[in-house]
Amino acid sequence: MRYLVTACVLALLAWSGSAQADSKLNRSGYIAVSIDPILYESNLWETSHRISLDRFFNEEARQLGEALAEGLEKTTFRGRLRVVPGYRMEDQAKFREQGRPETFLMTVDIRSRYGLTKGSPAAACLSGMTCLLLSPAPLFAYESRTEATVTAFYFTEEGRRLRLVQESFTSQGKVSGDFYDAMDMTQELEWITKLTGDAIEDIRRKILAELPTELVSRSWRKAADDLRRAPTGVVGTPGLPPEPDVATHKPVEIQPSDLKRRKVPGEKPLNLQELVRLVSPAILKVRADKAIGSGFVISRRGFALTSLHVVQKADRVTVQGHGRQPQQARVVQRYPELDLAVLAFEGVAQGTMRMGESAQLEPGDSVIAIGYPLDVGLSITPGLVAGLETWRGQPLIRIDAEVPAGSSGGPLVDTSGAVVGIIFRKQDAPPNSGTTLALPIGSVRHSFEQFLDFNPE
Repeated sequence: MRYLVTACVLALLAWSGSAQADSKLNRSGYIAVSIDPILYESNLWETSHRISLDRFFNEEARQLGEALAEGLEKTTFRGRLRVVPGYRMEDQAKFREQGRPETFLMTVDIRSRYGLTKGSPAAACLSGMTCLLLSPAPLFAYESRTEATVTAFYFTEEGRRLRLVQESFTSQGKVSGDFYDAMDMTQELEWITKLTGDAIEDIRRKILAELPTELVSRSWRKAADDLRRAPTGVVGTPGLPPEPDVATHKPVEIQPSDLKRRKVPGEKPLNLQELVRLVSPAILKVRADKAIGSGFVISRRGFALTSLHVVQKADRVTVQGHGRQPQQARVVQRYPELDLAVLAFEGVAQGTMRMGESAQLEPGDSVIAIGYPLDVGLSITPGLVAGLETWRGQPLIRIDAEVPAGSSGGPLVDTSGAVVGIIFRKQDAPPNSGTTLALPIGSVRHSFEQFLDFNPE
């Protein structure tokens, strides 16, 4: 009796192993991965970084497809799986619809959203509003949410497409940084690559853990008549299927017209982190009795510019650099028609602003308005030149971003850190207009030329 039981157990184990082996699908197939990245409030796709992004997503799609093929060949398929090239769904659309008879097709469609969290103080910066927190602390959070829809199809001998399985998987990630990180496109690119890599690895594990059993079960249930026989023209185990017919994806190329800002000879574009570090030592808070404004140093000999209305009737004026103590200052020149004043202050200037060329500005050029209106720190407002206009005979630059109160007299700089304008308060300008006006530096420079350094660096 004991021998009979033992024999039965061995027979059961043998049958179980045979059934398990028979449960694998005697077919080959394809894996198509698409990635749709959504970058909120980001200009990365409009810069040369788009080339890096295009290559990165293409490589991630390829690696995920190969990893899934390797895992599913071990657990689910007797045949081989080929990865469909590319990461853009439109390039794969024709093959996805037509497929190849007697093969499987797995599509993995990934949609990733990236951006600063709603609670992050930097969200305002990237939307053209003002950021006042230049702290080195990691106060800024950049996150991603990735959703993957996995669908498995079988194409019958007649070419009919059967949908077998459709499952959804999600993954979230977050990284932190300071203000300079949040405003640096190179750092944003690093964050995107890290978050994407982590999310895709997480989704790969989930797919291989949950999909094989469901795929085998559904396949036998919906396509048993096809799967009980060997595929046409195949003896034994199916091999690698033929190359799929997909659209050829051309590498991304950057044309000069694709960039928002024209390249001006002699200027070196800086990212925002470099620019802020360059100019911040020359930005001043200007206090005059109850009025507060901004200013910037134009000479190492102790001269600065500000708006005249800030200091017009003041008995006492002080200027304060970022991270420094207030210093006494006095008005040495007034230009009422420009609402402009030249200040002289005691002490050593920590930095000076370089004068730029406002005559070369055109609508669409990138500019940054910088001020020191409040006690919490500098104010950095990225924007674009919205237009050039005239007020009372004076030319003005209009930018498509609004600066906070107290920014009058601060500099408007280009992407190389050179001053192209001075923030200007127009008396009849409507409040909360969403735009800012600036005096072009080229049209007012003659008024303070004598105060500039004789041999500026």
